[in-house]
Amino acid sequence: MDAYDSAQNARDLDAIRQALGYEAWNLLGISYGTRLALTAARDFPAGVRALVIDAVVPLEVDLLANLARNAQSAFEIAFAACQAEDECRDKYPNSMAQLETVFTTLTEEPLELEDTALTGSDFVAVLFNLLYSPVALGYVPLIIDAAAEGNFDVLQDLSANLSGGDFSLAMHLSVQCAEEAPFTSREAIASAEEAVRPAIRAGTTGLDYLDHCEDFPVPPAPARENQAVHSALPTLVFAGKFDPITPPSYSELAHQSLPNSFSFLIENESHGSSLGECGQSLVSSFLSDPTVEPSSTCLSGLSPPSFEGQRVSDRARRIGAAPRFATHSPSKEQIQAVRDDLEMRLHL
Repeated sequence: MDAYDSAQNARDLDAIRQALGYEAWNLLGISYGTRLALTAARDFPAGVRALVIDAVVPLEVDLLANLARNAQSAFEIAFAACQAEDECRDKYPNSMAQLETVFTTLTEEPLELEDTALTGSDFVAVLFNLLYSPVALGYVPLIIDAAAEGNFDVLQDLSANLSGGDFSLAMHLSVQCAEEAPFTSREAIASAEEAVRPAIRAGTTGLDYLDHCEDFPVPPAPARENQAVHSALPTLVFAGKFDPITPPSYSELAHQSLPNSFSFLIENESHGSSLGECGQSLVSSFLSDPTVEPSSTCLSGLSPPSFEGQRVSDRARRIGAAPRFATHSPSKEQIQAVRDDLEMRLHL
């Protein structure tokens, strides 16, 4: 299993490029794919024309130590967005306090479901997954409020029967246990999680990975797999404001080490923000000429405020309007839309 790591994956990518006869190609990576794309840019730069990286995992971050802290930040950002809407604020004035109450209740007495028991940490973990999707996160305050009243129907409707897609746990652990776990520690994770609310920490702690890695037989990766990638390749960097696992700060960190990069923070998106219609338009514009800042004409079709010109850094833009929050139970069609979007984003 120690052959399944990012450096080997990048080597395989370049072998495929050569077999297909391309002198150089464009690489688009989302989530873990960004780590792979950055590794390929580092190890095989001559074979890469341009990079698009979305929901970025910079090699140098302590992904495991920051898991719970990033999760808490994402919950706070989502709840703040709810408070910015009159109807959502009136109906759900304190979602965080409700979340903590539900967590305590389920920790003391798990909810018996058809084939499992829902614990407090399970409840938080499910909500965390919902934050991956800009469609699903709009239901999070409603779900918490209903659960506080003992009603878990909407939670089950939106999260039930997610298939897991083609996600490979063994491949995932091969990478995490070689490239993340050796560069952190239980002490580092505990220190990073000190300021995290106990409820959120219980459902998102990075310590769970270290537990898995103790029994997963892969050697630690070389030190270079924990060092920033510096590349002059033209790069388009995306971040979604509500992303709970790869926050905008990660994309900004990558942007700083890629001098020929353009960075966009999409305000109404979460994990995988390039998948939206506007994101796809930006990708197309960038790949037509990676040396020029991509056209943002797609922004004219977004709901107000459709564009904010404030710069995050030298060439970063904030674009998009906040997602809408639900104050009524979803219809069957809305439930299916949430499931479809989650299926896509959870398995990027």
